[in-house]
Parts: sequence; structure tokens; C-alpha cells
Amino acid sequence: MTMRNGSNNAASATSDAVSEIDALGEGGLSRRTLMSGLGVFVLVGGGQALFGVALPRFSERFDLLSSQSGIILSAFWTGALCGVLLFMFVSHGGLQRYRIAAGVACLSLGAGLIASSLSWSVLLSGAVVFGLGYGLLTVGLNGLFAVSGGERSGVLINMLNAFFGVGAIIAPIGFVLAQNDPFRAFSLISLVSAVLLPLSFFIDDRVHPRDSGPSRAIPLVRQYSWFLLLMGLAVGIEVSAVGWGATFFVSQGMSGEEAGVYTSLFYVFFTLSRLGAIALATRFDSQSLVIGGLAVALFLFAVAALAPALSPYGYALAGGAIALAFPNVFSWLSPALKAAPQVSGLLVCAGMIGGIFSPIIIGEVIALTGTLTVFWMLSALAFVSTGIAIVLAQRVNVAGDPA
Repeated sequence: MTMRNGSNNAASATSDAVSEIDALGEGGLSRRTLMSGLGVFVLVGGGQALFGVALPRFSERFDLLSSQSGIILSAFWTGALCGVLLFMFVSHGGLQRYRIAAGVACLSLGAGLIASSLSWSVLLSGAVVFGLGYGLLTVGLNGLFAVSGGERSGVLINMLNAFFGVGAIIAPIGFVLAQNDPFRAFSLISLVSAVLLPLSFFIDDRVHPRDSGPSRAIPLVRQYSWFLLLMGLAVGIEVSAVGWGATFFVSQGMSGEEAGVYTSLFYVFFTLSRLGAIALATRFDSQSLVIGGLAVALFLFAVAALAPALSPYGYALAGGAIALAFPNVFSWLSPALKAAPQVSGLLVCAGMIGGIFSPIIIGEVIALTGTLTVFWMLSALAFVSTGIAIVLAQRVNVAGDPA
């Protein structure tokens, strides 16, 4: 019943979002670009979610330990980081015009390599290529929608990221319908990406500021180092929860189908929270939403660690809490983003680095202590993140500059 209600709520929220498309298109985006971008982000979200639910099957297929199979998450985020860096530095010449198309092509190729299941090394290569597309598209589409949305850019950005959540909801359900076969699921993503590829050539993201070279990167990293650390930890929590949650549940005797349902529920609440953030932002400032989301995630992960019987529910609800962090850290620093657009790319890079190293760290701890420590590790990361956010809220003025 919970699953049905969550899915109905997600469907209702998505229907409301789609009703906004014509109005948002008036901000400067064509309807074709808008629909193509939303469709691509469904695939991006679905692909990321599949990595988590597929880990146990990868372990079985290639006779790996749980800690070894988690390397594919780090391979994915390594590719994503490379994609972000590539996007930031490909700012001149003919290649700039086709960065979005290149990202979609990487999704198709990477998913196809994973679907081939030829060897573990081929799967890791596919994860890197898929991540490369993920990185290109994350910076490209978020930046394009933010610049082209006019006064309603906030709604547009939240809608784009909500469609990411829609894909992340659908993918685990499709995984179950495909008889827990991740190779079939990635085959479908590869096929749909190939279908969207011709449309992606019409998406021109050349609205980004041109002064995004490396010359100012180091000073900005120093100036916003604590915000970058906060973003890395927040994304690391999200990625690790998705990646290791299903592994924890399966190790406790839950079937792969049930684990997939709870992963899907994680993203149901994740998506509803992103949609609800549009209304919450009218009542609370960005730093309050970040602190509140991280604090609630800390509480829910602690409940999951202390009461294993409640862990599936705490885990699913935590998706809604952690969803508030990523977009609202951007909003928190919006004055800085206007003054120095490079900060946007640096924030995404910091998130990617968190996504790379958090699963590795948790995997190493699991190898030593067992899967029961998963939610303890997530609680620890959430505790540190909440503390950093509270300190930053006290030390940062309204202009977004360190006090």
C-alpha cells in the first residue's frame, strides 16, 4: 500500500510539473529543448539508481565480494567528475556546440557496455563512460535551464531535478520487472538514449559565461572550501545510501525484489521532496532547508542503525531529507554564483568527488566490520555535514561570502 500511495503521489506531482511546461517555455527554452532535457534527465536518474540495486547481481555474476562490487560506483563517479571538468574546459570551438549531444551519446555507449556483461573490466569501463555523460549533462542542462528560465528559473531547475527523481523511481521498478536482470535494464537505457540522441543535437547550451577557465579556480576553491566540503559530503551520503542500501537489506535476508522496492521508495520521497522544495523555499531560507534536511537524514539513519526492523522505512524516508541538500546549497550561494559562475562547476566537482570516495570508504569499513555498519557510517557522515552547515550558517553573511 505504501508503494502504491508513493507512486500515485509521484505521478500526481509529475502531472502538475508537466502542466507548467508551456509557461516555462516562455522563459527562452523551446518546447523541444525543454522536453528533450527532461527526458534525458529521466535516463540520468534511472541509470544512477540502477547501479545501487544491481550491486548484488554484479557480485553474483562475477563472483565478487560486496566491497569489490562497490568499485563500480566509484568508476561511475570518476567518469562523472571527468565529464564535469571536460564541460568546464571545452568552452571554445566547434565541440562546445555539441556537449549535450556528446553526453547523451556517452549514456548510450556506457549503458551498452554494461549491458554486454562481457567481463568485470568491461562493466567498469561502461560505468566510467556512463558517468562521463552524466557529468556533461548535469552541468550542461542545469546551467542551460537556470540561464534560460527567466524569473521562473527556480521552478525550472527544481522540475529538471524532479524528473531525475522520476527516472530513479521507475528504474528499480523496471529492474524488478526485468526479473532482477541489470543487463536488460541497462540495455533499455542504452536504447532510449540512442533514440533521444538525434534530438539532443538541437540543444544548444552556449549560454554559459565564457570566463570559466582555470585561472580563478584555485582562489575560489580556497574561498568556498567549506561549502565545497559540505557539497561533497551531502552527495556522498546520497550516493552511498543508494549504493549500499540494497546490499544491506539483501545481507539481512531481504529478497532482491524487496530491496528494489525500498530503493524505489527512497527516490519517491526524494522526488516529492524536490517538488515540495519549491513551496518550502517561500517560507524558509536556503541554509535552513540544508540544515533541516541533513538533520532529519541524521535522525532517520540513526533510527535505521539502532532499530533494524525500522531500517527500510528510515532508509526510504531519508531520501526526502537528503534531497534538500544539493539544490539548496546552490541557492544558498546564488549571489556568489552570479559574481563567479565558476563556483557552479566547482560545486558539482565537489559533489562528484564525494560520490567517488564515500562508497570506497564505506566499502572498506564493510570489508572489516560487515554490512551492519552501513547505516552507522551514513549517520556519521550526516552528523559531520549537519555540523558544517550550522557553522557556515553562523559565519556566512547574506551575500554568500565567508564572514
